Amino acid sequence: MSGAMALSAEAGWNQTAADWRIMLELGAGHGLTTVEGDLVGTAVSLPYGPDFGWISMVLVTGRWRRQGLATALLKRCIADLEDKGLMAGLDATPDGARVYRQHGFATGFPFTRWQRTAPLTTGAAAMPVSDVLGPTDLAVVAERDAAAAGCDRRLLLAQLLERGGRAARILPAGVLLSRDGRLARQIGPILADSETVACTLLRDALAEVADPVFIDVPDAHTAIRSILTEQGFSQQRSFVRMMRGPGHSRLAEPGQVYALAGPEFA
Repeated sequence: MSGAMALSAEAGWNQTAADWRIMLELGAGHGLTTVEGDLVGTAVSLPYGPDFGWISMVLVTGRWRRQGLATALLKRCIADLEDKGLMAGLDATPDGARVYRQHGFATGFPFTRWQRTAPLTTGAAAMPVSDVLGPTDLAVVAERDAAAAGCDRRLLLAQLLERGGRAARILPAGVLLSRDGRLARQIGPILADSETVACTLLRDALAEVADPVFIDVPDAHTAIRSILTEQGFSQQRSFVRMMRGPGHSRLAEPGQVYALAGPEFA
């Protein structure tokens, strides 16, 4: 675990040891080591099913890059999923997308990681409209997530709900999950019937967070982006969702997903 954490920290990513444990429990982890036993590359495949899985944590330490290691790890993950009859998906940076297209991945929707280093301190906080979301709400969250993602991620969601704190929120028409990260609290996914509901959940969540915050928002959801700008967020980096194989167009649009769980989980 320490070697994997060192790789994700070197890349400036936000995963914690708990995130790595979840991925390795739910999926298949691949690693490349030197003859001395040092971990120099990783990748994880998550077989969500019934028809798609996720590829994440494709990492190679700096001095071992451009030697084909990342491609080899990617191919292992594709094989993991295809052996199970699953379409492969991933989230890519613009540079990564150019590489993944060479391996049959098609471009879906773009999204942006937004970040805030400190909460706004002006004005009195509004009374929350939503309630705190917790482990007892798993059935509601799983149902919404399955409708949005097209798969059953109940085991993943159960673990994320344990880490939500007061920033995880619920309304009859939507839910917002939250978890601790290495660098910042990650907000997402936000699953809601409308952007208005999603905005309400987001405002309530941000009022509960004093730590730095990351949130990954589909570019199509302009009202969410407006709130983030008002709340002192800036754009950190851009991504694009990509899928490989027949049926990829099903996930070409974000639909009722107003913030994502993060590139490691989809």
